[in-house]
Amino acid sequence: LTRMYRGVVQHTWVRRWDRDVDVRLWTEAPQPLIDELDTTLAALSDWTGLKFARADERSIGRGVIDVYVRNGAEMNDEFGGGARYCNTHSRGFGGSMRFARIDISQEHTGCLRHELMHALGFANHWEEPFAHPSMPSVMAPYGSNNRSADYSDWDELAIRTLYDPALLPGTRRQEALEMIRLRVRQALANLA
Repeated sequence: LTRMYRGVVQHTWVRRWDRDVDVRLWTEAPQPLIDELDTTLAALSDWTGLKFARADERSIGRGVIDVYVRNGAEMNDEFGGGARYCNTHSRGFGGSMRFARIDISQEHTGCLRHELMHALGFANHWEEPFAHPSMPSVMAPYGSNNRSADYSDWDELAIRTLYDPALLPGTRRQEALEMIRLRVRQALANLA
């Protein structure tokens, strides 16, 4: 529910999909990555209550996530030098996501789940001082001790909470945080 802009936290609103989503793979991809994408989309469909599935063409009234697998030189040309393994950008209206594009480096396909969480509406990373090794996440920065390869229980809880039907796209941050805190407390109580 926040984003960093020039080192300052910008308080925003709930951004998420409110419709089923067609996921288009626009480039060649290794079969293990395609299998991982399909498995991950099935889990996201279960956790969000929306249908996330690969499609060969776009359908009117559905959201779109475009996925590109690119080599390191293409990633450098597009996003500049440095350690840019993957990238996601998204667009929407009034908090309702409509489009996302994910670029994944051929050399670092392990960032698929991380980038899908960005595409779901999670703008920030799981970083210090809040991150802790007992709470791993695919949203931790690449190479971090807090980074998990697969969605952790915490990631699943975050996704389910963001996609709770009562938490509508466009809900202001303060109102959303009150509901989120209640939902997280309930989920943790159920685990005990």
